[in-house]
Amino acid sequence: KGSSAFASLPAVSSATVGDVYNITDAFTTTADFIEGAGGSYTAGTNIVCVDSDGAGTKKWDVLAGFVNLSGYVQASEMVAITPTEINEICV
Repeated sequence: KGSSAFASLPAVSSATVGDVYNITDAFTTTADFIEGAGGSYTAGTNIVCVDSDGAGTKKWDVLAGFVNLSGYVQASEMVAITPTEINEICV
């Protein structure tokens, strides 16, 4: 459907199942979300309107958000391993 500030998002009850929005500002989920209230997401997160129970109850579902990968090893921190070391691991 396009991009929207969280405060300007239409009520989930008036959305159509399958409507996808890119939220342009950081937001905290409400009870209108599958996950419930209190989830924090950054600007650029995508959400979709879904039938949450198969009976027509609509909720928003977060499709994607920012994933902080800073705790993972960076390529610059990797050290080459020798064939001998590989053989030792595989034995």
